[in-house]
Amino acid sequence: MAREAFNAQEIVYSRRVDETRWKTFVVHTLGTDESVDEIGLDDLEQVMALSEGTTYEALEDGAIRYSFAVGAAHSTLWSERLAFANSILGPSFNYEKPRITFRDGSEIPAALLEEIERVTDELTEDLDWVDGDIALIDNTRVMHGRRAILDADRTIYNALSYVAPVAAAVK
Repeated sequence: MAREAFNAQEIVYSRRVDETRWKTFVVHTLGTDESVDEIGLDDLEQVMALSEGTTYEALEDGAIRYSFAVGAAHSTLWSERLAFANSILGPSFNYEKPRITFRDGSEIPAALLEEIERVTDELTEDLDWVDGDIALIDNTRVMHGRRAILDADRTIYNALSYVAPVAAAVK
């Protein structure tokens, strides 16, 4: 049931992002020397142009509401094989939880979400961590864990970047 539903149309993630967070993201993405206070909607437009299917609405308090449309299953830069790697099930600890719908605005049925959860639970691999372990995860090919972080002393290094389409030639 899920395969057919998600092949039929894209899904859309939509959420509100406060002004400081979106401006900080723009500074990082553009690699600019400008301060967060100097960033404006024209700079945000440049970032939006990097990601097909992404739109935004400016809100009165300086925040934005962005929407991002994407196939739930899609090929990656590294393979033509379809990968189901997205955040439909994931919590959102640092931002407002997104609203996730089909492209036509309809809700994703509970039965579909239950199917995704069941299958991902069946396929989940636990990592038996020991001090000093490092995990590198390609979010375009692998759904990573969505469990609560229990180790308050743990250090997480998060490197977010865009890979140019030329990287596909590396296959």
